[in-house]
Amino acid sequence: MAYEMDGEFVTCSIDDFMSHYFAFVPDKNNVTRCIQKHLMPLGVASMNQSQLVFSEFPDTHFIANNSIGKENEMEVYAPLASIAKHIGNYVYQHQPGLAGPTPIRNKFNYRNILHSSITSDTHESNQVDACFASNQDNSFSTWATAVPIEQKVKVNNDEQRLDNIDTVLSANAQIMNDDVRRMFTYGMTFDADQVVLWFHCRSHSAVSQPFSFVKDPERLIKIFMFFLFATEEQLGYDPLVERQVDGQYIFRIRHSKPNSNDADDSRFYRTVKVLSGYRSNNITCRMPRVWTVERYNPTTGKAMPGSLQVLKDVWIDHTVQTERQIQEAIFKAINKFGDEEAPEHPDLKIIWEERRELIRSRDYRRLFLTIADDYEGQRSKVIAPESRRIRGLFDPMRIYDQANQTHRKSDVEQYYVPRKQYRVVFEEICLPIKSLPTLGDALDVIQDIHIALQLMYCAGWVHRDISDGNILACQKQGSQSQSTVWQAKLMDLEYARPFQRPDEAVADPTTGTPFFMPVEILNKDYFYYKGFEHPEYDSDYEDASDSRVPAAPAEDDIVTHNFQHDLESVWWLILYLIVSRVFIQPNEYWEGRILDKEQANRWISGVFQNLLVLSKERSRCFVRGSIKQQIMNFTPNHLKDLVDRLQRNKDVLLSFYTNRERKEQIYDHASYARVHVNFGKFLASIQNMEPKTWREYVLPFPEPTLSTQTETPANAAPETPAP
Repeated sequence: MAYEMDGEFVTCSIDDFMSHYFAFVPDKNNVTRCIQKHLMPLGVASMNQSQLVFSEFPDTHFIANNSIGKENEMEVYAPLASIAKHIGNYVYQHQPGLAGPTPIRNKFNYRNILHSSITSDTHESNQVDACFASNQDNSFSTWATAVPIEQKVKVNNDEQRLDNIDTVLSANAQIMNDDVRRMFTYGMTFDADQVVLWFHCRSHSAVSQPFSFVKDPERLIKIFMFFLFATEEQLGYDPLVERQVDGQYIFRIRHSKPNSNDADDSRFYRTVKVLSGYRSNNITCRMPRVWTVERYNPTTGKAMPGSLQVLKDVWIDHTVQTERQIQEAIFKAINKFGDEEAPEHPDLKIIWEERRELIRSRDYRRLFLTIADDYEGQRSKVIAPESRRIRGLFDPMRIYDQANQTHRKSDVEQYYVPRKQYRVVFEEICLPIKSLPTLGDALDVIQDIHIALQLMYCAGWVHRDISDGNILACQKQGSQSQSTVWQAKLMDLEYARPFQRPDEAVADPTTGTPFFMPVEILNKDYFYYKGFEHPEYDSDYEDASDSRVPAAPAEDDIVTHNFQHDLESVWWLILYLIVSRVFIQPNEYWEGRILDKEQANRWISGVFQNLLVLSKERSRCFVRGSIKQQIMNFTPNHLKDLVDRLQRNKDVLLSFYTNRERKEQIYDHASYARVHVNFGKFLASIQNMEPKTWREYVLPFPEPTLSTQTETPANAAPETPAP
């Protein structure tokens, strides 16, 4: 995990760390009063030649020598619990200049927990040596642990120090993954007499320069005072989320009413069931969580009558619009396209004529989720002043070797962009496309989703994150059919953008779910520059062939996520639904053949990877090879016609890519109309396939499985790998 987080960190001095990442730093008067009234009278601390020392830690030598023959870190560092206990008995005095009320003692205590695990609702478990926790018994949980602490008696080499770091980071990741209240977390590591502080939020992680608590005991007292007197919110707990004893959460969604005296400015939602709870080793990742929820009355403590809804909790770039704002902007642009006169471009006119009534009736809105409530919450911390980006933190050969390298402040701040909370409640409860009963159901939904993407194209917007988790379906209301009829829903619009040249917008980060990312986006290069050019096909989907003509290289350019990239992601999704489900098909689908599971696994794992790099297998699948030859050895025969059509559509997509790029029409909006018309014909041709046995291809796995969705769309800086 430590290596996956490499690149997320900044480092700064211990003083800068405390002044920036602590809500308050105890002043000299409170620290002195605490020492004189609670530590020195009880023999916890004393003066040695005008220098304050902890009685149990008079010098560094003491730790090293006394550790000989000791069994573990708990015995060596046990006095820290007593120090913290006496500091906690202090009554904090008014601190001049401190915003807010005078700090009071919180519910957290320093606990030695060697050989005890921090448990969670998901049965994940990490062991640390100590923590600040609210548990009164010997059980330790993610929701009760405020600050995990890892200790080493002696550090003989860098690998031992790295083990210390990795342990506390694993605990922090577990806490941030499991407890939805946590907006940020702290951590501490003790290496002999050195202390390092850690801070993790959704935009970056920070590590302080080490200091000696033996030589500088007052600084450790300040740190302990903060952890013991800070409010829960100051320690990273969200005040708008309450955890109940049954493990469910109550979310308070605030409404902005600046001109209203109405006291009822909030709605409350209680979680019922987790629909999606992605976990990550990268603490700064997006980590969206989705639940079914019910309205909740905090006065009665009971759920309110009514249907269930869906709540999504996510952290997004603080500069971007919310899903409601983006959806409203997209709807406005779609309305404008349909309400105006027909466009002059012939291919755009085809779309306008086909979708005009859908737009003018506003019935197209059924293709998107209905937003019932939303809330834009707190922002993550900006990096501390004078912070320096640090790499190689977890490499024994390079640990801290870049800590003193200088970076321009603007470069560091641009890399670690703050994020903001966003919570949105949707009216509809849907299934992700991967959970629909059959491939026929899924392709019915995909056909409608293409209409949604086509309308977004007409409005000038690119979705940028088509995946198996963002295409949903719910049962249509009032359907009299004996078979289930699904209503398609396109979600996750927070990463959608108006299509612009790179010089007209901010730099376009790598965005999407790696399993379904377009090849050009993964490779950060255009097909035309690869030296291949497809013949230009007309709008007839069936005219595709497999010929290629070498093309001259063109001037380099920044690859921007465009309208065709969304269509390619749909193509990858169809292919993935086919190959990933071959293992669960009924035996009769194989017509006497035996599934070669080893070959299937090898091909799938090579093409579909959760990495922001283009694998050779994925490139060969889309650019050079015949997918029919590659997958029909382990695919049921009744999908042969569908695979043929996927192959032909792939060739058509490549043709459009290379010819558009050759003609330098990448930023010509109208140049994408024909590929959209063509893609619609491709999907319609699938629906017309006979016999219909392909429709019964099974999709849902018998047991819950990990999603292909990463915890972000990967919108981190280019050097940050996807988990």
